Amino acid sequence: MSKKLINISVFIPLLFGTLTLNAQGFSNIPKTELIKLMVDSFENQICSYYSINPDEAFKAYPKYIKDIASNKKTFNTITTEDELELLKISKTELINYIWITNKDKRERSDFNQGVNTDHSKDDEATKEYYASLKSTDHILSINYFDEYSEFLLNKSKNQDLKDLVITFRLVTDSSSMLTASSISHLKENSFKEHSLRTFIAFELYYAILNTLNKNE
Repeated sequence: MSKKLINISVFIPLLFGTLTLNAQGFSNIPKTELIKLMVDSFENQICSYYSINPDEAFKAYPKYIKDIASNKKTFNTITTEDELELLKISKTELINYIWITNKDKRERSDFNQGVNTDHSKDDEATKEYYASLKSTDHILSINYFDEYSEFLLNKSKNQDLKDLVITFRLVTDSSSMLTASSISHLKENSFKEHSLRTFIAFELYYAILNTLNKNE
C-alpha cells in the first residue's frame, strides 16, 4: 500500500459496518482495530503463500512457525507495501502499547529483577558489551510489560504463550528461531486462538520486519 493509496482510504471491518479513514485519521482508530488490521494483513499474506483459504487461516500458522524455527527466509516473499505501511503507522499509534524502545525495555527488565545498572566499575569487555547495547537504544521491540502483555496473559489459554510473555519480561534479547521452536509443537487447532495469533503476528513477523527495515 503506497502512501498515495493509504491517503485515499483504508477499510476496516467494524461490528456495524465499514469505516473509511485516511492516514491522518489513524490517530482516532482504537488500538484494537489497528492491531486487527495488522494481524489480518499478515494472515492474508501467509494464507496466500501457503495456498490456504483465509477462512482457515489457523492452518497457515503452524507452517509459518515451522519455517521461522528452521530459519527459512520467507519475508521477502510474503511482505507487501501494505504490511510495511501498517508497520510504520503502528510505530506511532501503538508506541508504549505494542512497541517499546530497547532502552526502556532493558531498564524495566533490570528494575523488575533488581539488577544494578551502574557499569562504571565493570571490566573493559563488559563495558564494551553495554556500549554496544546502548547503540540499539532507539530500536523498537515488543512491549511485554503493560496492557498488551496483560491481554495475552488474561485471554490466552495457552500456557506456552504465557510462559513466553513472562520470560520476555526478564530476557530482553530473544531469538525468533528459539521462540518459534518453543511453540512449534502446538497442534493446528491451537492456532484458532486470537491471542496466540496476535502474538505470532507481532513477535514473529512485524518485530522481525521492523529489525530488517532498520526501524525506518
